[in-house]
Amino acid sequence: TTSGILVNDAENLTVENNIVEVSGLNSYAFEANMNHSMIKLNSFETHKLTPETERTHTAFVICDSNYNIIANNTIKSDGANCVYLSSYPGVDIHAGPSNYNIITGNNISAANSAWSYSIQIMGSKNNVSKNYVSGGYKGISTQGSGNIITENDVDAENQGILAADNSVVVGNYVHTSGSSTGIAVDGNNVLIANNTIITQNGPGIDIFSDSGSNSTLSGNNITSNNYGIYSKGEYTQITDTTGM
Repeated sequence: TTSGILVNDAENLTVENNIVEVSGLNSYAFEANMNHSMIKLNSFETHKLTPETERTHTAFVICDSNYNIIANNTIKSDGANCVYLSSYPGVDIHAGPSNYNIITGNNISAANSAWSYSIQIMGSKNNVSKNYVSGGYKGISTQGSGNIITENDVDAENQGILAADNSVVVGNYVHTSGSSTGIAVDGNNVLIANNTIITQNGPGIDIFSDSGSNSTLSGNNITSNNYGIYSKGEYTQITDTTGM
């Protein structure tokens, strides 16, 4: 097996209007190291070989890739991450964090599996906006610093959004079921503002232990049968003007 589309160390590409469906353990729909490129209006999808298969491979993965635009694509996986900016090597691409990318206007559907995040970001200064995200174990999950997450519609099975250091999380509609958390804070200097968060039995906003210092929660509208905002640990200078 191999990837549907494989790009190695390229720049200034346009990848447009492709339909790619693959299955198999080492099959990505799209796999790349690239910079300054546009990926738009495509359909990328990965499937398990059989319903009994535990996992498949990521639908869209880039490593060590910067200043790209991923826009208006349909991306699905029934057993792995959908959009993965990975710092680990892929089957045919080298490792490294991905920074300064824009992920916008995509329709992303993942699976209810710990292997399957709708959007997983390992890198800094990326912008994730106006995506429709559904079905994954985590909706939008970030590592790195200074990622911006705005105006997304997010449904997830465990966490809607996970914000790391210096993240900006503004104007999202996050709605989760079961015991899922709406927005989790796992870093310092985070802004969580003007989000609509609806949870059932999980907290609306969960500030992880020893995270959240110098962070601001402002203007969020939270509806939950659990805690609106939950925090436990040592923090300094958390500002909260959220409405619930």
